[in-house]
Amino acid sequence: MGRLLITDQDLCKDLVDLAMRAGRHFQSSQTNWVHYNPQLPFNSCHQCIPLYENSLFILALFRTRLLPNIQEGKSLLAQFLYFQSPSLHPDAGNFPIGIENYPEAVDYANGLKILAPFVHILSQFGTILGLELKTSLENSLVQLLKYYSQIDSKNLNYTLSTRLAAGFIAVGKLLKNHDWIEKGKNLWEMHLLNPPYPTSSKELAELIVSLQLIESHFESPLSNKLKDIVYETWHPSTAAYVGPILKERQEGFEPQINLYDLILGYAQGCLSPRAKHLSVVHLQAALVFPPPLFEPKTHPLSIVQGIHENRRWVSLQKENLAVSILEGEVIEGSTEKFCVPLRLLWTDPTSQQAKTHSLIAMGRTGTHVHYLIKDHVIELFFTLSEDISPEDREKLQEIHVYLDASPEVSVRINDTRSTTFELGCQIEISTSGKPIASVDFEKIEGEGDFMGHLVLGNRPSQQLNSKTEMHAYDWHAFIRSLRRSPKCQIKMTVTLQ
Repeated sequence: MGRLLITDQDLCKDLVDLAMRAGRHFQSSQTNWVHYNPQLPFNSCHQCIPLYENSLFILALFRTRLLPNIQEGKSLLAQFLYFQSPSLHPDAGNFPIGIENYPEAVDYANGLKILAPFVHILSQFGTILGLELKTSLENSLVQLLKYYSQIDSKNLNYTLSTRLAAGFIAVGKLLKNHDWIEKGKNLWEMHLLNPPYPTSSKELAELIVSLQLIESHFESPLSNKLKDIVYETWHPSTAAYVGPILKERQEGFEPQINLYDLILGYAQGCLSPRAKHLSVVHLQAALVFPPPLFEPKTHPLSIVQGIHENRRWVSLQKENLAVSILEGEVIEGSTEKFCVPLRLLWTDPTSQQAKTHSLIAMGRTGTHVHYLIKDHVIELFFTLSEDISPEDREKLQEIHVYLDASPEVSVRINDTRSTTFELGCQIEISTSGKPIASVDFEKIEGEGDFMGHLVLGNRPSQQLNSKTEMHAYDWHAFIRSLRRSPKCQIKMTVTLQ
């Protein structure tokens, strides 16, 4: 059935409504604050009172333009400002992560995140705040930027430093502070010297929010570069990010949504069904303002290529399917479970659910991956780690393939149902009876015996509702070494139908 296109105005209202629904879901009837703890399941009793999420809720209240909501927003904003770290505190000017942390505000990022909704409230609704509250908000922004003026921007990552630059420009314009405007412009332009390619859809979204703060004030080549990157990495039919997969998460059977999906869905003129499932992420929908920064993407780009930290990556895009490939070595660390050499996304345009399906392939730590693309055939070459530990069962699992186990997805091995396979067997993947791709493995270097297994499980980036949840959302195929030489290479071939 696809996705229904609606007008910018209607979709913008829908986004504000989503932000309000999320805010009301987490709002306490006793305190009127949004209570949320990311470590707890969605429908749990949350006790923490995070200030960033509450700043988004306050912005959403104002954006409804309904008098009772505006009065509620003004009341919450007045209380909110009391929790800025006081002048004699080492963190003076910054905001703590939660009210329960006051006055400690050691997280550099939190104040910069709160800066965006504050700027929007002041610029869009300053005339209805009343003199006292407006002055308090202006003073709060001044104290916040003074706090960041004392911090060397080199200690901030690219995303935060860009937000700080946008903050100086936007607040400088609102308060007619020309020194801040120039400081912000200089900091913004400094990033033109060597701008890194964003490493995730979340990071792209944060850069877009910064861009929105200054879009009407001045144009910059960096702004155009960012727009190009966003345009390249968005696939319209799957409604998903298709750039290098370094930090993307999965939630259930589909990719987890974040602000990127809401911003690009708005620009596209429609939200995917998964972007409408109520989540705390929808509080960030309050940050999506008209007009869209990007033109709707009517057709996917055929192929996009780039370099990330000396690693080649490519995005192969077709009408209802997209493949992201990243070469390089799998390095042990906290990001290992999110760094994916290959991700295949697809959707069935005839399905009413328009679900975004995915397949990912990964190697264990120490494995090096490079690729070749020949028309509709993708070859991944896994040079296996020379660290062989027969007693370590996990290290015997050399290559992993995860595929969402949605009811409409079928996995067959050599046209039969099986839970084990050998190299050379063909894994056939279909959705609702329609072939999508086939996968097979071949040893092309070294000596050894290998066995393949197919079980139910969860990919490493799967975000379960709780640590005790036992549901399996993925098919997990893996290649296990029975014995092998230290130097060994296996080729994985993905043939797109």
